[in-house]
Amino acid sequence: MLSVLRGNSLATAPQNSGKAIIISLPGGAVPLISFVESDGTIFSTTTLNGAVTLSLLAQAKNLIFAGPGTGANAVPTFRTLVASDLPAPLGLVPPTIVAFAQSPYAVLATDQTILVDTSGGAVILTLEAAPADGRILNIKRTTTDGNQLTVARNGKNIEGAAVNFTDATAALMAWQFEYSNTLAGWWIL
Repeated sequence: MLSVLRGNSLATAPQNSGKAIIISLPGGAVPLISFVESDGTIFSTTTLNGAVTLSLLAQAKNLIFAGPGTGANAVPTFRTLVASDLPAPLGLVPPTIVAFAQSPYAVLATDQTILVDTSGGAVILTLEAAPADGRILNIKRTTTDGNQLTVARNGKNIEGAAVNFTDATAALMAWQFEYSNTLAGWWIL
């Protein structure tokens, strides 16, 4: 049974009967509650005076009451949560992968982490010309071949000097660059 409590009255509709409940506010008037057959025929309408409490039957754990996760719009049901129900997390961006074939690569303002593959040869990353104050960029070497990785400064100092950053080690390394307007340049943390 689906139960609706109105004041001291209780209205019910049998579960799985093909009936629905509609609560409406016609033209700002007193709320109405209508019980509707599956063919759209209204079989009962009640004017509401006061609070309305709707209750649902207990459901299995870990279900949500929502429309379909994919496909066309449909009546909400209890179902399992799917990835498309959730918005993309704020601030999380997948890493950018740069290999020799994409070099030189112009770093974008939307890049947060760059994974660099130097196995095919030297790679050059060119930093933004006008980075935002406090901008953080993570760079990770993912290969151990010893080919050179260059981070070109694009007119901004790196570590207080007008020199590009280079690494030709055969080690897996990672650096975090942060830009500071106050200190006029990129700093490696």
